[in-house]
Amino acid sequence: MRLITSVIAAITLLPALCLAAAQPAQDACREAFQTNMVEAALAACEPLAEQGDGEAAFLAARTYSLHFDDFQSQANALKWLKVARQAGLAEAGYYLGLAYQHGQGTYIDLDKAIDAYRFSANRNNPHAQRNLGMLYKEGTVSRGTAPKPLN
Repeated sequence: MRLITSVIAAITLLPALCLAAAQPAQDACREAFQTNMVEAALAACEPLAEQGDGEAAFLAARTYSLHFDDFQSQANALKWLKVARQAGLAEAGYYLGLAYQHGQGTYIDLDKAIDAYRFSANRNNPHAQRNLGMLYKEGTVSRGTAPKPLN
């Protein structure tokens, strides 16, 4: 009986233990990004991003896009922005929209840009709302097009 109670307690505490173990890594990622330590930021953020950490993916993406201007680095930024958007970060949707609109790390794809802007605009990102509005104004998006519902 004592063994079963111990196993149940361990299973119950496992998520909290994992979160506590991940916190120093997330702090290192954030600190390296904020202090412009490019290599350290990528080394700290990318492993977390590979595990689906949205904030780490966003910080890795911004590190690539702010500090490197070659196509491969922009493609890496795009990859991490997709992970961050999948995690629900509105700001990632905005930057993903910019990448698709201007062909940063990918080809220009206005349909994907509009989709990314809508994702972000529906989460109250004012920059995405502005860019989406400009695309409507330019006629890129038809006024009869209803916003896609959130999933």
